[in-house]
Amino acid sequence: MNKSQLFAVEKTVDGHNIILLGQSGTGKSFVVKEIQKKLSGAGKNVSVTGTTGIASLNVKGCTVHSWSGIGDGRYDSDELCQKLLTDEHFVSYKQNILKADSLIIDEISMLSLKHFEQIEYVCRTIKHKDLYFGGIQVIASGDFFQLPPVPDQLTSDSGEYCFKSNIFAMVFGHKIVFDEVIRQDELDFIKAINDVSKGEIPEDTKNLILRLQRPLSPGDDPIRPCGRNFDIFNACKLMEMDGVSKCYQSIDEDVNKLCSKMCVPKLLHLKIGCPVMLVKNISSALVNGLQGKVVAMKEDSVTVDFENDLVQLGRETFTVYSSIDKKTVATRHQIPLILSFSITIHKAQGLTLDRVEVDASNIFAPGQLGVAMGRARNKKGLRIISFNSNSVIPQRSSIYEFYNKNFVQFD
Repeated sequence: MNKSQLFAVEKTVDGHNIILLGQSGTGKSFVVKEIQKKLSGAGKNVSVTGTTGIASLNVKGCTVHSWSGIGDGRYDSDELCQKLLTDEHFVSYKQNILKADSLIIDEISMLSLKHFEQIEYVCRTIKHKDLYFGGIQVIASGDFFQLPPVPDQLTSDSGEYCFKSNIFAMVFGHKIVFDEVIRQDELDFIKAINDVSKGEIPEDTKNLILRLQRPLSPGDDPIRPCGRNFDIFNACKLMEMDGVSKCYQSIDEDVNKLCSKMCVPKLLHLKIGCPVMLVKNISSALVNGLQGKVVAMKEDSVTVDFENDLVQLGRETFTVYSSIDKKTVATRHQIPLILSFSITIHKAQGLTLDRVEVDASNIFAPGQLGVAMGRARNKKGLRIISFNSNSVIPQRSSIYEFYNKNFVQFD
């Protein structure tokens, strides 16, 4: 470990709350695992979580939403606390909070202000009312120059960054920024990822990106991250494959326009051998964002090879819940898969890929292009398509203010 990484581990062993920052590839997840080892070795009960399924899998944990019981955010804080205190279905979440000495949250940049404050509130209410997070030590890691939280009108979540919370700086006494990139070893590539993540496009970075618009060398089909889900591309790639396609039609209840908000399609077309992505957390190993290939198809189930782990998937239930109406407003039963010739950049965050084609034509948010480029191990395995100056979107000034802010120290 380098100097800043060692400092981070030492501070957590001393009992401090810290937030680890740095662009993709700086070893944040590696340090999180080292922190877990040290704290567990000292007899601490350490809860390891992430804000997405893939992030939690990378650190061998669960999502912070499932750990705390907030789920999809359908309950307000008082409702959730009441369920944690009285509902037998929430006993496991209550025990998670009561037992925890330390809580690790990976990819915290994806955690909204609403969810951050809600998790803090329920931990404080359940565990110790006079201390932030109920006295649980909190270690967070992420990069706010990557993707922002996703807003959700149905749960009244505006998608504001969690660092805008009034209690954020009070919780985290130490802010540590990692600036040594480990995943990639090409200095010009590292600089380019950092530039576009911040919304900058100096001449040397622009020229590098233009050179990366050449075709990839022959090999396996690359993953194509794009700004929005490119269904047409997925459909065309499936048609190009040999074999007979099978269509799985969803079973919908309360059919209305909100069904379009479902993460699974009404009609799921698959072929043997096609790449797919899981879109629901099924277990600690089968998480939202996991990729595999279809190896068998039956009438109401699909068998997928997830990295040499064959899993048969039946229909799962997906719902859209309105916190305003206090009820489920749409329900869909469908195989929990989508085609993944092309995936959204949000789904790609946290992945490390050998062959990547980035579609820059549909970039619509700051940080997207940097996240997509940062999935590649090196320039050799990266191709950028349809790049123009509009693909690099400047970051919000609030992020720069956050990175430049000196945190209050509680030693």
